[in-house]
Amino acid sequence: MTTTIYHRLTLVEREQINQGIWARETFTAIAERIKFDVSCVSREVDKNAGRKGWYSAVKAQVNAEANNKKKGRKKKIDTNERVKNYVYEKLEQEWSPEEIANRKKSSKRIGYAG
Repeated sequence: MTTTIYHRLTLVEREQINQGIWARETFTAIAERIKFDVSCVSREVDKNAGRKGWYSAVKAQVNAEANNKKKGRKKKIDTNERVKNYVYEKLEQEWSPEEIANRKKSSKRIGYAG
């Protein structure tokens, strides 16, 4: 049993998909050339083909980078105004980040809304 290592498509691989489409290659042929699964190529083209059905590697890369920035856990300081105010207040009083974090953990004075 072989395990595959996951990695996202790069701009170079997206360009190869684009070239394959223009050369009228099948998704299977493109996938074999760039060493990705056929379903990955199919999803990539479906997701990033414009209204006219044209695939652009550069636009697909921009979309992927934008989507990756949206992923991940949100920082409490960005989602909770009370915490943000507390942290900035303590920083202005020249507390270290460690002091703020330790104080926050030991004190129930600042609550999180979730």
